[in-house]
Amino acid sequence: MSVIRSQRPLQPPARLFRREEYLFAALALPASVAWFFATYWSDGWIWAALPPAALLLHCLRQALTSHLEGNGVRITTRQYPDLHVRLERCCRKLGLARVPRTYLIHGWSRLHSLAWRLLRHRLVMLRAELVDALDSDVDAVDFYLGRELSHLARPHAGYGWWILPALPLPLLGSAYRRAKEYTADRCGTLCCRSLHSSIRALALLAAGPRRWQNLDAHAFVDQAAHSGGFWMSLQELTATAPWLCKRMARLPSPPMAVPRRHLLAWPVAAVLPAVGGGGFLANLATLGVLGLSLMLVALPAYEDYRHSTVYHPLFSYAHNLAQAAKIRYEAEHTLTATPAELGFGRLPLGIARVHMDEENGRITLGLTEGSNIVYYPYLDTAARIVWRCTTTLPRQHIPWDSRCNSSSEDGSTPIAWLRQLARL
Repeated sequence: MSVIRSQRPLQPPARLFRREEYLFAALALPASVAWFFATYWSDGWIWAALPPAALLLHCLRQALTSHLEGNGVRITTRQYPDLHVRLERCCRKLGLARVPRTYLIHGWSRLHSLAWRLLRHRLVMLRAELVDALDSDVDAVDFYLGRELSHLARPHAGYGWWILPALPLPLLGSAYRRAKEYTADRCGTLCCRSLHSSIRALALLAAGPRRWQNLDAHAFVDQAAHSGGFWMSLQELTATAPWLCKRMARLPSPPMAVPRRHLLAWPVAAVLPAVGGGGFLANLATLGVLGLSLMLVALPAYEDYRHSTVYHPLFSYAHNLAQAAKIRYEAEHTLTATPAELGFGRLPLGIARVHMDEENGRITLGLTEGSNIVYYPYLDTAARIVWRCTTTLPRQHIPWDSRCNSSSEDGSTPIAWLRQLARL
């Protein structure tokens, strides 16, 4: 990276990042709470993942740098000096002390450029197709340079990882991402020599590399008049970038007037997580996936809880019966034939029959649905009875405080299928 030689103080204009910094601070608070609870629940082990994460990012950066160094053209004072001069001028306006390593590459899948920052390493990639499309207005290239350099010049650029837990928050996460786009446009306009060139640069994104020169900017901005409708408002509130026609309307100073978003779009967007690109449909799909995931976990858990609550009195009755038989045997050394001999009255609802074997002491409870609860007696070294309980009920239906083991695993019902799917 070359050093910018200038007598002017290298300070980025604070007004460029003001709104973005407010939203960053608003996201930093819930993110801090999330990091606190993550640290508490993991006993601090979550921070042990930082070195592997830093190593992974370093490997990704090296892989990208290797790709650009091998297939791209690095912009220097010798290679495309005109672009290097523009880079220096934009860096000076945005307060960057050094020109980041910048490459020109052909055939990248996206129309936009790319800026990468990891610790002290800064990297910028420009598409050759983009630069070629602006041959008739080379000053418009400064707009894209300013946009990409803004990602490196923002004061809080090195702390973006801290707010990652809060970025999926509805409204707030999307608002922060849209603010970053507006900030990038303002930085691009600051670097560009004329507003006309900035508008033409955005026209390239809207109309493509062939038709952009014939785009009627006023007619395109007039399309923003429809952005106040419900669907356009909802799509924008859940998207990571504002509408291009609104971005073009905000390039002049003062910006052109655009309609307010539809009032009903706000409560709908407030329940859709901000998951990144894709807008309303992607967020709706994410909400559906989250709902399905919760159903896969909550529905089997609810069914297990309901069944364990139903069977809890039956297991409690069987346990008390076994304990009473144990006490009588240890006192009289005789086995019981019926629950009535132990003082038990009518069978509770859900138990059809009780068989107490006088020869081996086994207690079998037949449930009305056809399942069984069986207690097997064993004598320990002190000639005391120790019970072992088994049941033909599925393990999920056994109450949590029971020591009974299941001899059956029902996987044929839809609930069992959902339970098994949730465990994958």
